[in-house]
Amino acid sequence: MKNRFIIAIAVLGCIFAGLALATAQRAEIFSYLGADPKACVNCHVMDGFYATWQHGSHGTRAGCVDCHLPHDGFANYWLAKASDGLHHAYAFTFGEREGSIKISQSASNIVQNNCEKCHPRQAAALVSNSNLSGDLKKAHESGEYCWRCHREVPHSNLGGVNVVPNALGARK
Repeated sequence: MKNRFIIAIAVLGCIFAGLALATAQRAEIFSYLGADPKACVNCHVMDGFYATWQHGSHGTRAGCVDCHLPHDGFANYWLAKASDGLHHAYAFTFGEREGSIKISQSASNIVQNNCEKCHPRQAAALVSNSNLSGDLKKAHESGEYCWRCHREVPHSNLGGVNVVPNALGARK
């Protein structure tokens, strides 16, 4: 009797594991472990972002993870990747998004840090030139993000940002 119970549990465990793996493969979950930007368009909501990135100035120079994930350590990278992925999966599964996906405050800070790390001369010029321009000074002092003025840089203006309203705005 005890052996039958153990066999039944093992069979149910194998069935569950098989279904879980089949579901994971169907959802292309393993593609998210890499850095290929095509993984981001597994979800149709990302189509506009992907298309505008492809045609923007970063399309040939930087992938999604280069801008959207921290590069200050293995743990921070994978924690941010897991956090964003779980947030997106939950929002898409349970329909808790308002029309377009919006970048979170913490993800906005990561992108801003990556802008400054990849473009240190431009960041330094902004700081030094902020004394010359009232608008630059206000933007710098208030902690504005680079893409507030340079919207076409990460994602071109070939319609994607217009198709996905407020796509580059930070979610509150």
